[in-house]
Amino acid sequence: MADVVDGTSHTLAMSEKGRGGPGGTRQVLGQSVYRVPRVDIDPTICLATVSGNEYATNQRISPWGQGSLWPFGHPHWSAFTTVLPPNSPSCYNNGSSNPSNGWGIWSAGSAHPGGVNGLMTDGSVRYFSDNISVGNYGSGALPDFGVWGALGTIAEEDIVDEI
Repeated sequence: MADVVDGTSHTLAMSEKGRGGPGGTRQVLGQSVYRVPRVDIDPTICLATVSGNEYATNQRISPWGQGSLWPFGHPHWSAFTTVLPPNSPSCYNNGSSNPSNGWGIWSAGSAHPGGVNGLMTDGSVRYFSDNISVGNYGSGALPDFGVWGALGTIAEEDIVDEI
């Protein structure tokens, strides 16, 4: 706990991940797209993979639903990033439909309308809106991931008072 210098009430420990189960559907919740070039340097590319609540028809959907093999501990199965807001798309680019060894953007997600529940490091549970501030990215400069991004760090001295 001493390493959480941003404060345990301002740091996310866990979040809902999305529905597990069979992959391959076009719904954003619980699914991921792969072979998304340059997603590592520009999260807006990941956002562009969707139309409404579904991935666009030109996107490759992983046959593995998020959370379906959570005991593996790999990011796709059980982790999330605070790069894109809750219930956003999840994208990776490891050249394979198998996300086990892939890096990417893994969005928190839930079936709750408009947001997700998150467990803070202090043990409290909070509801986070899909509309939480995510700052600016994709401009080529060092990204600013806003309030949501700050909640995902433990020692960046980015104390968040707006939640």
